[in-house]
Amino acid sequence: MEGINFRDTVLILEEDAEFRSQVRTALKGGDLDIDLVEAETGEEAWGHVNSGRITVAVVAFSVRDMSAFDLLYRINLHRLSTKVIVTSDPVRAHDVVEHIRAGAYDFLERPFPPDQLLRSVEDVLKKVRQDRIEIQNSTFEDSTPELIGNAPSIKAVCDLIGQVAPTNSTILITGESGTGKEVAARSMHRKSKRNDKPFIVVDCGTIPAGLVESELFGYVSGAFTGATGDKQGLLEQANHGTAFFDEVGEFPLDLQVKLLRVLQDGEVRRVGSDKVAKLDLRVIAATNKELENEVRLGRFRQDLYYRLNVVNIQMPPLRERPEDIEAFVHYFLKKYQREYDHCIRGITLGSMAMLKNYQWPGNVRELEHTIMQLMALHNRKAIIEERDLPMFLERRGQERKRRYLEEALDLKLSLDDYAREFVRMFESEYTEKELAASLGITTKTLWQKRRKWGVARKKRSASS
Repeated sequence: MEGINFRDTVLILEEDAEFRSQVRTALKGGDLDIDLVEAETGEEAWGHVNSGRITVAVVAFSVRDMSAFDLLYRINLHRLSTKVIVTSDPVRAHDVVEHIRAGAYDFLERPFPPDQLLRSVEDVLKKVRQDRIEIQNSTFEDSTPELIGNAPSIKAVCDLIGQVAPTNSTILITGESGTGKEVAARSMHRKSKRNDKPFIVVDCGTIPAGLVESELFGYVSGAFTGATGDKQGLLEQANHGTAFFDEVGEFPLDLQVKLLRVLQDGEVRRVGSDKVAKLDLRVIAATNKELENEVRLGRFRQDLYYRLNVVNIQMPPLRERPEDIEAFVHYFLKKYQREYDHCIRGITLGSMAMLKNYQWPGNVRELEHTIMQLMALHNRKAIIEERDLPMFLERRGQERKRRYLEEALDLKLSLDDYAREFVRMFESEYTEKELAASLGITTKTLWQKRRKWGVARKKRSASS
């Protein structure tokens, strides 16, 4: 997917103005495509880092109010993605090891030539940029989105919607919870000849049983205790437009015959009234239940089922279209940036691979809630990393790799054989970058290994 262009920011933390100037000159002398910010104190530097916008920090071993080790501790504590390069006068080897273990990317002993610093910053920027997917350059609109994805199953749904939208046919949308049935219904309404008329949702699963009739058909004053005036029902509100019956399988059995009459005759009568009103409605219904089974069990009228099921649209579960997960992640990240006032600009390849490999029993709705959680909990991060993902995602990914590793050990595979078999097993699920990242090698090394093994890269479909 095409990404937005943004410049990484490098922070220089140094008390010595002359040395700070030398570092600035060295970094500006390279072809890094970066912005630079500077700080003289640790707290000033932490303010920049804590904003989530610093990719690399070139940090003095110690300034008057903070050590590099303390800064690394804060970065780790707040799960920030900033990479740290420490500069120092000669110190003990133990100090170097201690900082590297704390997460420092590099440790440069002063004095060092400018090109050494430049190479170190170039290396870390290259690694960071290779290991992230940037948010696509698209403007989010507040209107309800069309169906997202390029998987064959969702393309078939979109084609069918395009065919039936201009008609007045009654539509039954089926599929698991969270697959986007209401999104499909709204898309159909927007493509219909009624798109400038109301789209009214009748949530059959949440309207209290005793109120379904009055909510749906309306009532007149005095129809029952508390009916102090006339009220227009949801069906009348949808006149000339579309009435969407969400979770129609929950519709009370004793009222289904009245709904059938509306579908057959286009007539509605308010509770307590003897007057019949003619309606011009397009009805779309949705359910996560197997209505044929509900009919067999006597919980749903057969004649109503046949009247609703004129055209059936089956929404595919997300686990059957993993190639669309990246598009959903981009969309939700972009959507909630404004709501959470978030600076997030991307997600690592490893994180995306974990999202793609999860089964998503709650489908698109569960994925959306996961992205909302990430943005709420990590609102100072520029890049979402693997360690930020919920534990249920991490456990599944680690368990799958652990099982494969155990099988490889049982077979007494060499490391090279292990890598080859890993590539063969997972190349349909991962990009080349993701495969290389999982094996801890570069894409160039992976290409060289493929040549050695005689294992050509499989062509990925245009939708993946």
